[in-house]
Amino acid sequence: MMPKRLSKDDEIRVIAPSNSLQSVGGYVANQPANDRLSALGYQVTFGQHVLVMDQFNSSPIEARIADLHAAFIDDNVKAILAVTGGYNSNELLPDWTVNHGQCDRGMVTNRRRLI
Repeated sequence: MMPKRLSKDDEIRVIAPSNSLQSVGGYVANQPANDRLSALGYQVTFGQHVLVMDQFNSSPIEARIADLHAAFIDDNVKAILAVTGGYNSNELLPDWTVNHGQCDRGMVTNRRRLI
């Protein structure tokens, strides 16, 4: 099953599964992207931990999983946009596949979102 195509006023949630938004300039440096998505008619929201940054330019695994879950649980969110990809986002995979009570694979699988 494919997610529905985005429509005007749909919500796009920005999360940081790898590097923090802070590591790429924070809200100010990324305002043009936010402005462009808003101009296209989308509502842009941000994960609770998107600005959290540790010595690895990321947030704790639990915080990243919490933002991912929140984006899938919120029925208003129609698409998920990652701040950056790669590097340490693979840290989510062990918890994803083993499911130590952190990442709910079934919930993510059953709630389709554009990513």
